Amino acid sequence: MQPITLKDIPPDEPETSRSADTIRQLPLHVAGMSFIAASSRPDSPRISPPPSPHSSYPSPSSPSGESVSSLPSVSSSFMFSMPGTPPHIGLGLHHDPHGQELGDNSLIIPSLTLPSAVRRPTPYGQTLGDVRILVLGHVGSDAEGVAQVFADEECEDIVEVEPWEEFEVEADGTVHAKLLRLSTDWIEHRDAHGLETHEPSRNVEVVLFQDYGPKDDTDGLLRVLLQVVHAPFRTLASVLNPEQSPNGLLASLLASPASPLYLAMVLIPSHQLSLHEQRLIAELSTHVPLIVLPNPRTTSARSAPLHDQSPYSRRPSLQGLHHSSTSDLLRSAKLASVRPHSAHAFRSALFRSPEALASLRLDAAERFMRWREVERAVGHVLGGTSPPPETERTPVVSRTDPLQRQPPSAHTAQRWDKARWEVEWEGALATDVAKTLRARRGAGAGRRQTITAARVPRPQVAPVCADVGVGTSGTHDEAASAPAYFDPLHLPSLLAFSLSLLGPLKARLARMFTSPRASPASEKAAEAGLPEGDRWQPSSGGVTWALVGAFCAGVGVGIMLSRSL
Repeated sequence: MQPITLKDIPPDEPETSRSADTIRQLPLHVAGMSFIAASSRPDSPRISPPPSPHSSYPSPSSPSGESVSSLPSVSSSFMFSMPGTPPHIGLGLHHDPHGQELGDNSLIIPSLTLPSAVRRPTPYGQTLGDVRILVLGHVGSDAEGVAQVFADEECEDIVEVEPWEEFEVEADGTVHAKLLRLSTDWIEHRDAHGLETHEPSRNVEVVLFQDYGPKDDTDGLLRVLLQVVHAPFRTLASVLNPEQSPNGLLASLLASPASPLYLAMVLIPSHQLSLHEQRLIAELSTHVPLIVLPNPRTTSARSAPLHDQSPYSRRPSLQGLHHSSTSDLLRSAKLASVRPHSAHAFRSALFRSPEALASLRLDAAERFMRWREVERAVGHVLGGTSPPPETERTPVVSRTDPLQRQPPSAHTAQRWDKARWEVEWEGALATDVAKTLRARRGAGAGRRQTITAARVPRPQVAPVCADVGVGTSGTHDEAASAPAYFDPLHLPSLLAFSLSLLGPLKARLARMFTSPRASPASEKAAEAGLPEGDRWQPSSGGVTWALVGAFCAGVGVGIMLSRSL
């Protein structure tokens, strides 16, 4: 085979060319023929100096007749420049003294494991505020599944879900409960080096109580639930002025997004309400906004639009999910203003409806103010404190015809209406005070659990019977220090009032028996027109004894009635 020479470069001038045109002009079949010729020579030398990385032509010391050996170098240099072919593999194999192949000499880039990206909060989650929910269900009602709806991954408003926490509630017994903390926003902090750190807000709390059964003690369960509900009540009552009556400013503060009140209690009863559950609904609905959801295992809850539930109205229509008798009971109960038909609808109302959220906050504030008024009345009876002044008392509700009142506009629908609140709650105020008094006296709590107003110093009033010549300073001091009772039909009040009349009665009896007897001459002096000091006044002995007898009879009847009760 004739040697192949390149016309562009003479063989006596071994110049290095870096032009790409030289490589392009070289036919590919020539390179293939050179490889075949090299492999057909068994005696051809295998060892050759390594080609220059910048040139594929022989060095000047090599003869021009060996220009064929330069073709593999050109082709190999051309092939290594192709992508995907590892460079300098032939060099590594050539310099191996033992003829052993080296391993893969390619560059290894270590992979870095990056943390998973945090979820971006939504505008609804950033403006949600603090939300506290209570969940209670009947045995077999899947109350935990209802509570787990708030931690569902498909909810875009939740950015962080913490595991369940176990805790116990002690109130005449131990009741187990679980707490789930959720976050709808991130709190940004900067450390000493200026680095930003993100911490979950933990602004949503879901408390899941242990399921109740038909054989459980209703009174014990109510005590436990009310103890949990009243915990933020007592916290707020300790920082409020006890003499301040409910007003719009107080309602706005209590309904703020940072309020510690429980927003609602979700109750999942059995398919047919029992007497046990009816009592739970009647008692709990006056302390916390109560939402009654159907049992998800017995009722196929459908996803309905939010406007079908009417969550914005103050008195929305009740969904027909129960029997007629049950619906009548739920209509008569003072449930929450937002009445969803499923757990998913309730979650949507909380996270995606600012109007429904504000309505629930206002419901919780109204129930706190009602509880506060009951505690103030109980404190006035048990603690002997004075009622609020006339300027702070609740004004009289106007007797305007409800048909003539204008409906609230969209701007004032979520404002607190004091007249409506009084009409709704004042009717049952006396009953609630009586129940609370009976419970406090039975438990012996007394003044420790009441909200007492500041004691107003009372002036020392002189006795009414000024003509009595017996000193009553000691009796007056004891009466001033004793608690004042204002109920005239209260038997202890009647007894205390009767004992307070013993001092004036004793003075009247002493004056009656020590007065001088009349003489016949005094009558003549009176007829003659003598002065009043010189004549005798007739004694009304019969009337006095009649009053004494009536007093003794009244005391005896009061003692007998008190013993019988």
